[in-house]
Amino acid sequence: MKKVFPIRGLSLLFLMIGVVGCTNLKHVNRFSTSSLDGLQKFEEIEYGFKHHCLNNCRENAFHNLDLRAANCDCKMDQKADQATLKIYRAIKGYLDGLGKLSDNELTEYKLNALNEALTEGEFGGLRLEKKEVEAHSRVVGLLLRAFTDGYRKDKLKTYVREANAPLQVLLDYLNLNLAQNLDGKLRVQKQRLENRYLDLVRESDLSDYERLKAVEEYYQKLDDLSQKQEAIAAYTKALKKIAEGHQKLNDQIDQVTAVEIKDALVHYGSEIQDIISEFNKIKE
Repeated sequence: MKKVFPIRGLSLLFLMIGVVGCTNLKHVNRFSTSSLDGLQKFEEIEYGFKHHCLNNCRENAFHNLDLRAANCDCKMDQKADQATLKIYRAIKGYLDGLGKLSDNELTEYKLNALNEALTEGEFGGLRLEKKEVEAHSRVVGLLLRAFTDGYRKDKLKTYVREANAPLQVLLDYLNLNLAQNLDGKLRVQKQRLENRYLDLVRESDLSDYERLKAVEEYYQKLDDLSQKQEAIAAYTKALKKIAEGHQKLNDQIDQVTAVEIKDALVHYGSEIQDIISEFNKIKE
């Protein structure tokens, strides 16, 4: 009977080590989960290159009393949206994998969403250069290995280190694409809207009631465009925090269980959650 007690004690020790091993990476898991939640707000931004193209086409048709707005050619803008979506999916796949690895789970992801490669070129208002194409290829390649080679927690360091540089390129590109390209198109659209409604209310043959309705309609459309800009601004703040947090994780991956990196990732995760709340408030 005496031999039973050391065995039980040893089993308990192994159990404790296992529990500690799991809890040591909870801060990484929480950061990746918050980052994924923030990233996925991309799907709630109701604006894109094709949307902008159609809006402009239809407004021009309306202004010119042309009923052929259905003939709008927005194929290149649609390709720009598709390229942006590929970049988003690659980042999403990586963060999903990071969350599962840090939770000691086998990684699972629908890889068919990542099968199509990016190509260099200019698509409507979007330009993809070699560095973005190569970064996308590297992240997707890492994901394909991670999901087919049985990556586990002990490979987390490799996963983070290999992904960080191309991930930063993709996050920066998605950020600039939204904060500059799409936001710039919204600013132009607001200016066009103002000019058209100014011309409209100055029409001498309009009644006071018609002018009032025109002004009311103008502010409704202006508010809608401003809300889209605010949502994009909030979203790009989240992208920056994801990039900063992942860079911190990469820089201190050898001390991933140290108090400093734990506190830093908890802080980044909290900031991302605050931005998500801000985004949700804008969308209400």
